[in-house]
Amino acid sequence: MDQGTDTLIPRMIRNGVALNFAELSDGYQAMLVVALDLILRYYSLFFEGNPLQGRALVGIDEIELHLHPSWQRTVLPQLTNLFPNTQFILTTHSPIVVQAAIDRNFTVLRLIEKNNEVTAQRVSPGLMKRLRGADVGSLLFEEHLFGVESRFSVEYARIEQRVEALQALVSRGTATPSDYEELKRGLGTLEELVANEDRRRADGSTMAQMVRMQAEFVKALTDELEKARK
Repeated sequence: MDQGTDTLIPRMIRNGVALNFAELSDGYQAMLVVALDLILRYYSLFFEGNPLQGRALVGIDEIELHLHPSWQRTVLPQLTNLFPNTQFILTTHSPIVVQAAIDRNFTVLRLIEKNNEVTAQRVSPGLMKRLRGADVGSLLFEEHLFGVESRFSVEYARIEQRVEALQALVSRGTATPSDYEELKRGLGTLEELVANEDRRRADGSTMAQMVRMQAEFVKALTDELEKARK
């Protein structure tokens, strides 16, 4: 702290530079406001022992607000370690925060809107077990949590949806030769997207292999149809 005219001025040291709180990023300021506010309240409420171990119920809306993804990964354990006897009720739109909550076996609720009413439903133990240790993408695209329909951008999600519709025509036996051609092009596009993702992740995922097998299967069917027409 620096000596001010009447009071001590708190500063944070970042990379060897002393910064006022107002000079910190929004994420730092948001977490400092929460932590310092709770610490001051606990010291005024709990007089025996360590005040930070006092029992309390705290609600925080959108805990991930302004936080870098790396901070979103650790904000829950940081809060629960600092205030071990506090029950936190948090809201979030971040699959990273939910991932941390699941791995620490915290209770996770999702909001369900139906008939102009919103209710909170607890995520089942079975789903919690299946998602424990899952990557962020799996949580984001898990329909029971966030309802995101595709891992691709809006443009490529339309291609994905069209591919699914064409595959349904093939399954029913009502696909035309032009449908097969369109399906082959769509699967080729998705195969390229997934392969690029695999190269970025360098893990050779089975998803790319499955898309590749689908594309090869449709190509073989198309070739057989062309032979039959000759």
